[in-house]
Amino acid sequence: MDRLESRARLDWWANSVTLLASLDVTVDITADDAGWHAHGTLTNDTAETRETLAFFRDLDPVSRCASRTAAR
Repeated sequence: MDRLESRARLDWWANSVTLLASLDVTVDITADDAGWHAHGTLTNDTAETRETLAFFRDLDPVSRCASRTAAR
């Protein structure tokens, strides 16, 4: 198999019992001679969903570093 298309959920947890946010996404994962590639799309692409994603992404130090690197 060199491709998988599926639905998934991005969850942000404060701790093991407190779910802060949950977003449904569609993922497309492919493999070729160069390696693995993944692409995700918000299933419910509204302004509110994008704001939620941006808020939690900006809190994550790894995402902040990746965003700065991609902007260069």
